[in-house]
Amino acid sequence: MAKGSKAQVFELRFDQFDVNQDGRIDRSDFEQEANRLTRAFGADPDSPRAIVLKQSYMSVYEYIVSQADVKSEALSREQFVAAATSAISNRGGAGFAEVMAPYAYACANLCDIDGDGMISRQEIATWLAVIGVRADAVDEAYQAIDTDRDGKVSIGELVTAIKGYVLGQSEIRIG
Repeated sequence: MAKGSKAQVFELRFDQFDVNQDGRIDRSDFEQEANRLTRAFGADPDSPRAIVLKQSYMSVYEYIVSQADVKSEALSREQFVAAATSAISNRGGAGFAEVMAPYAYACANLCDIDGDGMISRQEIATWLAVIGVRADAVDEAYQAIDTDRDGKVSIGELVTAIKGYVLGQSEIRIG
């Protein structure tokens, strides 16, 4: 697997957010993905895990919009990729910690349905499907995320994998 560039990461995410394929993403696209995740995991939309997830999605969106040079809150592909790459990936660990870590932990906690700190292959598959990852990439992604090779993915392993992916340092292909 080849590493994707930092910009390619956000180009893929743009495509995954732009479900209606109108060439723009806005607040509703982020809300819709958070809502799809909540439903996919059978979480009550008013539960703390679902609320934290939605808040983390909105925080990422608001931060990216604040970094984009736009008058509208709807971002084109170019605007989204440039703002996200500059605000997150190009700042390395600091950008991830400030912008993406709450999202990564919220996703991991939602995926961990039974609260045991471990995320099953099926839970990873559900998460990846909702965010637009091809089904044929799930097994390879799960193995890559399971860095200690114990056959289970911990919340920490998933967060580390998200960080590596966002920073363009990961060998994981999800697009």
